[in-house]
Amino acid sequence: MSHNTLARMRKRYGTKTATDRGQTAFEYLGIILVVVVIIGAIIGTGIGQAITNRISTAVASITAGK
Repeated sequence: MSHNTLARMRKRYGTKTATDRGQTAFEYLGIILVVVVIIGAIIGTGIGQAITNRISTAVASITAGK
């Protein structure tokens, strides 16, 4: 019974063909663009320095107990 269900699902949704492998350059470009926008927003708003200060404070509080 489950084999028939699996066969129907494969038929409905299809399987990947040889021409449909991996990511395309356009998808990678989209990912890179999103990362660049996020980094630009962090740098542009000055929140990057606040994050750096909090991380430094957290590390200092951990190492102060040694």
